[in-house]
Amino acid sequence: MRFSKVNYFFCVLLGTMLLSCSPEDGTDGVPGLSNLTILNDEPSGANCENGGVRIENGLDLNSNAILETSEVLTTTFLCDGFNSDYQDETRLVLFSNGSGASGTSSVEGRKMGEIIKFDKRNWENASSIYYVAWIYSENSNNSCFVELFNETDGEVIANSVLTNNSTNYPGILMISENIISSIPEKEIDISLRLRSENEGTTVYMGRKAELVIKR
Repeated sequence: MRFSKVNYFFCVLLGTMLLSCSPEDGTDGVPGLSNLTILNDEPSGANCENGGVRIENGLDLNSNAILETSEVLTTTFLCDGFNSDYQDETRLVLFSNGSGASGTSSVEGRKMGEIIKFDKRNWENASSIYYVAWIYSENSNNSCFVELFNETDGEVIANSVLTNNSTNYPGILMISENIISSIPEKEIDISLRLRSENEGTTVYMGRKAELVIKR
C-alpha cells in the first residue's frame, strides 16, 4: 500500500495534534477534616460516682487544631472504682496512677499495677470480658506492648496483646477484643505486663487500665 502526499501530511498533522494535547491540572479538592479527641478529668458526680475521665471526640471544623465545644460529636466516660457496678458492666482496676505514668525499657516486660484474683465461673451471666489501657512510647519508631498475664499458669492470656507507637501522654486508649473464651474456667491471678519493642527505649502506662466484664 502506497501513501500519497495527502496521507503523509494528514499523519504528520494528526501526530502533532496528539503531542500537543497534554492534560491540564484540575481544581484542588476540599481538604478533609481532622478528627480530634481530648481527655479531661471527670469529677465525682452523676457521670462517674468516683470520678474518672471524660473522652470527647469531634471534627475540627475550623481547622485550628482545637476541639471546641460546638465541634464535639460524642462524649464518653471511663470511670474509676474497684468492683464498681454500672448498668451493664463491672470494672476491675488493673493499674491506676492518677495523672502520672509508669514505664519500662525492657523487652522482657515489667509487671504493672496489682495482681488480682479472678474466677470466670463467678460471672456466669457475662457476655464478654475485655480490658482497656492507656499506653505510649518515648519514640514513635518504637512500639509499646501491654498484655494480660496469667500468673497462675505462667502464660500470656491469648488475644490480650495491645500495641501502638503513640508518643503523647497519656497515650492512646486501647481496647482489647473479647477474651472471655481465653480465660480458663478456674480462679487465676491476673497481672498486667508492659514491654518495649526495643531494649533501652522506654514505654509507659498512662492513667489506668481496667478489666471490664459486660453482662
